[in-house]
Amino acid sequence: MKKHFQTAQQYCKQIGQLFSILMGLTSYWYDYKKADFKRNILTRLLFVTVNVAGLTMIIHYDKRYFEHFALKDGNPVLYYMLSTRFVLILLPPLCTFGQICLRDSRLVEIKQRLQSFEMECRTKFVHCQPIERNVDRLYYLKMLITAFMYLMLVYWYLITMDWKSMIIFYMNIIFLSALWMFQYFQVMAKICRLFHYFNKHLQQLAHNITVSGYEMDPITEHGYCLEMFWLRRNHFELCCLWQELDTISKWLIFLKRLVSLISIGIHLYMSAMELHIFHTNKYFFIYDLPDFLPEILDFYVVDCLYDLTKQTFGDLELTLKDLQVVEQKWRMLYLECDVFSLYLCFRKSISNRLGLLNMGRSYWFAMISAIAICAIVLSQAHLSAE
Repeated sequence: MKKHFQTAQQYCKQIGQLFSILMGLTSYWYDYKKADFKRNILTRLLFVTVNVAGLTMIIHYDKRYFEHFALKDGNPVLYYMLSTRFVLILLPPLCTFGQICLRDSRLVEIKQRLQSFEMECRTKFVHCQPIERNVDRLYYLKMLITAFMYLMLVYWYLITMDWKSMIIFYMNIIFLSALWMFQYFQVMAKICRLFHYFNKHLQQLAHNITVSGYEMDPITEHGYCLEMFWLRRNHFELCCLWQELDTISKWLIFLKRLVSLISIGIHLYMSAMELHIFHTNKYFFIYDLPDFLPEILDFYVVDCLYDLTKQTFGDLELTLKDLQVVEQKWRMLYLECDVFSLYLCFRKSISNRLGLLNMGRSYWFAMISAIAICAIVLSQAHLSAE
């Protein structure tokens, strides 16, 4: 029985390895035995085929929205907004496909470096339940929201589309940007977790120094200095990984949010002004639920993770302030604390300049305000055109 269970487990792992490729998310698969990402000609062809087939179906199926340009009777603002829906549907998956083609190797490289980084840090850090709970709570919420949106999307297109055999390609490409955002969230969650463990380790060092009453021999002082140097070096490397991740991702995140902002604003405007144009029925409300409300909540979860990551910089500053009371007779430790403080100020300045610390819940509230403004402006234009 145990042998059959292990065999089934191996098959499940193999299926899981190909899942991302079948979804058109990457051309790489993960080799659990060698703990490495791999790809070959077959996976590349499969990745391209799935996405090209999906994009072709979008163009064929959603080009009907251009028919509204030819309509003369009725409000022109409404018909223009309906016509732009084709662009809003096509743009995110098309840009995500381009992003994966150009940046997939760099993202995999970041994952590999982060994996090695985690293995190195496991020898230093003690498992902390509060840190794991705070990060996992957001991670599992993100997973549930993503799964819910996909399942509702499957249900919606199964009851509305005619091509049942080809529907999987259409759904995959429509959902490609959301799946890519989930992959980004996974990497970001690992970075956030390590930042918190760095802070926890520094707090433990500060506690040990305080408990010792600042009475230590040169060997103990040297050991504390080495620990702080290791923390500072690895914190810098983790910040570089975060910066690389942001460099390859920020334009797509901006595009995804901009398109969502416009789409939701147009939807609210149409719901308020011309609800009958959608032929409102139960399917309309089933479509609204997975298409807009969970997406807004999804953005909020991502911004909460950014806030959780930014919090570590403030916590590190507070911990270093506690270490400022180290007597100057422990010159090596005093200088190491001073260098760490200067490094952290410099790192915060660089991160702010690059926009790494600008995301957060305040950004989410600004987006909600922009959605409301978009809907109001379109409604005013609609009323003026009548």
